[in-house]
Amino acid sequence: MSATKILWGQVLLVSAVVLAFLWAATEWTAWKLGFQTQLGHPWFEALAWPFYQPPAFFWWWFAYDAYRPDNPSPAARRSRDRCAKAQAWVSPGITILVAVSILSR
Repeated sequence: MSATKILWGQVLLVSAVVLAFLWAATEWTAWKLGFQTQLGHPWFEALAWPFYQPPAFFWWWFAYDAYRPDNPSPAARRSRDRCAKAQAWVSPGITILVAVSILSR
């Protein structure tokens, strides 16, 4: 196979994964904000659940980030600390797995 061919399957797969995670972030944000009317009208509703357009996440981030509290709640601090501890273990583990996979070829 020549190196000039574009692997369209992988391009589409990665694009679909990015879109899915962006849409999940949008829906999670809307849910955490209580589906307030300030978020705008949903794109559509299914089973009484409002669905917003995936790029809405960026619009909300730009519009409402200035209004977030400067000092997070104790629960948010604990969650952030747990994520940092998990990342401290996961990142080196993934690096080691990738290195072993490359070296074993």
